[in-house]
Amino acid sequence: MANRRRKKRKGRKSNVIQFNNVIRINYAVVLFVVIFIYVAISAFISMSKETISIYEVRESDINNNSIAVGVALRKESVIRTHKSGYVCYFAREGEKVGSGYGVCAIDETGDIINSISISGENSKELSDEDYASIRNLISQYKTQYKNEEFFEVYNFKSNIEDKVFEIGSDILNDTIENETSTVKATLEEISTSDSGIIIYSTDGYENTTVSTINDKSFDKSDYEKISLKTGDILSSDSPVFKIVTDENWSVVCQIDDSTKDRIKDLEYITFTLNGSDEMYVSNYTIEKRENKNYLIMNLNKYMIEFINDRFLNVEIILDRFEGLKVPKTSIAVKEVYTVDKKFIIDANGSYSLKVQSRDESGNIQTVNRDIKVYKVVDDVYYVDPEDLEETDTLVSTDDKDTIGVSLVQTGNIEGVYIVNQGVADFNMINILKDGEEFVIVEKEKGLREFDKIVMNADKVTENQIVY
Repeated sequence: MANRRRKKRKGRKSNVIQFNNVIRINYAVVLFVVIFIYVAISAFISMSKETISIYEVRESDINNNSIAVGVALRKESVIRTHKSGYVCYFAREGEKVGSGYGVCAIDETGDIINSISISGENSKELSDEDYASIRNLISQYKTQYKNEEFFEVYNFKSNIEDKVFEIGSDILNDTIENETSTVKATLEEISTSDSGIIIYSTDGYENTTVSTINDKSFDKSDYEKISLKTGDILSSDSPVFKIVTDENWSVVCQIDDSTKDRIKDLEYITFTLNGSDEMYVSNYTIEKRENKNYLIMNLNKYMIEFINDRFLNVEIILDRFEGLKVPKTSIAVKEVYTVDKKFIIDANGSYSLKVQSRDESGNIQTVNRDIKVYKVVDDVYYVDPEDLEETDTLVSTDDKDTIGVSLVQTGNIEGVYIVNQGVADFNMINILKDGEEFVIVEKEKGLREFDKIVMNADKVTENQIVY
């Protein structure tokens, strides 16, 4: 009976399900993990890697010019009025007039001025020339403005007012022509006794000469220019205008000892005034007064261009170097071999050497090897060390002399890494002028405008892949 139970149990189906124990790989998860690790490693390398900055080369210049403040001295005569009243100007400022020309009149009653105000005929359409003149005044002031010289704004205001009333002088002439003889009889006309250029302002420098100018004359903070215009009420014996009677004039400025030493023996001085084109003067002197060097430039032209300027920005041209502007941080120093001329084969600018070296079998062989020569100084050739092995032996062109490369002297050259193709390619430069942060290098020596160079040369090596 027990056997039958056992047999019966054996015939029952089991309710236990057997699972397959084989591990299946989820390729999507594995791919994600691989990509995550790659990104993490790349990010770590990128963050730990020093940043390499790229600079685009541009043309520029550096100069050693001397900047100074110049005082313009002219032969100026101040004309005064003998009566009091309203002044009416007929001539334009800066106009050259002859002797006996009626420059202005004193209106004792004010009838002429009132006539203009009442009639309303002072409306006038400005010409293109008038607009251009006013724009130039504004542009010049904006270019030369400095916070520490805010007082110059008053001179600017004066110049603008001069220009406005210069335009108004045309209106005045028309008004006087239309007045009665009775009104005209109240006018006292003031004429010139000499020919010259008319100026409607005074500043106290009219009697200053080359011999009387001093250190205080250059203090612009105390400078005051008094403009005169139609409609001003003048008292008797007041300045009414001044006339410049000679086109010969002088510009005087103070210079330091270094500038003095550099220009004292020059045949002529090259300079600019207020950013003008370059000018030249051969008639100049340098005088020492109270421990100050006074440069006196005597000119016979250009005066009319600066007739309204007492102070001038003088730039004395000493040295000017034009070339390519390169940051100092871009300059790398490379050690090269300095090889004597007798070892160099020069084939119209293509260079090679006779070199003895051992082949794989240990046999000595002599071959001509092309080399890169950076420069030649006194029959010494500066050769790229990448073209030679220290175990090589150089043979002279006449086969009489030999020297091991390990015994060849070395020298240094300066250059930059050009990375136009993404690889740091060393290129020698010839520095023309050294500045504080930049240098000017010679053009057409391998480096060209718009080339991209490494800005921090100490962070790369030659032939390194930069990007």
